Amino acid sequence: MAVPGKCLWLAGALLQLVATRSDSPKTCGERPLAPNQGKSVQIVGSVNALPGTWPWLVSIQVPSSKGPQHLCAGSILTPHWVLTAAHCFKSGTRSLQSQRIVIGATDISNLLDTVQLRSVYRIVPYQDYNPQSEANDIALVELSNPVALNDYVQPACLPHSNMDSEALFSDCYVSGWRTTTQRGRQTSAILQEARVKILETSKCNSSWWYNGAMSPYTLCARYEDRGIDTCHGDSGGPLMCKTSPTSPFYVVGITSWGKGCGEGTNPEVYTSTQPFLEWIQGEMSKTEREPLQEEKRPSKEAWAKHATVFPEFKIAFTQHPEKYLKEDLIYFPETERPEVDAIPLPKEPPPEAPGTMQETDRVLLPTEVPSSPPLNPEMVIANRPRYSPSRT
Repeated sequence: MAVPGKCLWLAGALLQLVATRSDSPKTCGERPLAPNQGKSVQIVGSVNALPGTWPWLVSIQVPSSKGPQHLCAGSILTPHWVLTAAHCFKSGTRSLQSQRIVIGATDISNLLDTVQLRSVYRIVPYQDYNPQSEANDIALVELSNPVALNDYVQPACLPHSNMDSEALFSDCYVSGWRTTTQRGRQTSAILQEARVKILETSKCNSSWWYNGAMSPYTLCARYEDRGIDTCHGDSGGPLMCKTSPTSPFYVVGITSWGKGCGEGTNPEVYTSTQPFLEWIQGEMSKTEREPLQEEKRPSKEAWAKHATVFPEFKIAFTQHPEKYLKEDLIYFPETERPEVDAIPLPKEPPPEAPGTMQETDRVLLPTEVPSSPPLNPEMVIANRPRYSPSRT
């Protein structure tokens, strides 16, 4: 299929811009310390992950009276950028400087010398993120300083836009510092991993499970061991799949929400990364600044001081979504929001993006993808079941 000249020019320009970055990784999905690198890993249930098994996993942490507290997980895309869920940042207005990103850790209660810490430079939620329906639940975090890639820290791969997530990916895993109980807020200090299976979206959105509550551009998956289920601590973490036993893992989804925790029978809902590839690449290409000074690990006492300065959450809107508040506040650009009980649904699954794919350091950029994922106002469910998304 022919690609319009304008789209082809735009893709080429972005490819050239990102390719000139000195910190742009040359490979992705590498797992140098994984015991089964390049092979399918057979995991039943949720188990402790070995160091270096998922080297793109990060812990996003905030201060508390007891020291740093795990908030959400995320995935490294480049040395400057982390991919996570937008809902991780709507529970309170926090100083960006009070948050930290823990990179290369397995046990977040005992940070070894191999662990890298970074502060947050800015947070970029998707402009059409809807906190009521959790539609377009995706965000990028720009780090204050780039991370150093090594055996414990590697960038993740993103899928091609024309890959069929439900049909092509059959070897899938999730990982995170998940909440251990349904009602509790205690997370596992040791990184957990488990095998999951992607289910047909139509089944997950049926009356048997979510009854139309799933927004467009989402995936759903369930643990193969149905005695476990993702919980709050997994928010923002990746859904990772292979296309063959020797292929790299692709981050095809971002953990968004689910019904309950630990019930086993309920699938988890993930934001699909494929419709957002152009947005991701476009935001990452905007970094033009010098690294800050070397960062040091703060003491628990220093972090505890920040625990009392979080005011009540208030979303700050702006008429200029291309500008970001880089110093103190996390904000969500202005967007039209549907009523709480009205969830727009697509008439049919989103069409595949036309055109071909080009590759930039394995962070893949389609030559043409749909513009901002639309919400269809014509199909509305008036009386939505009151599910409780598993959020932080």
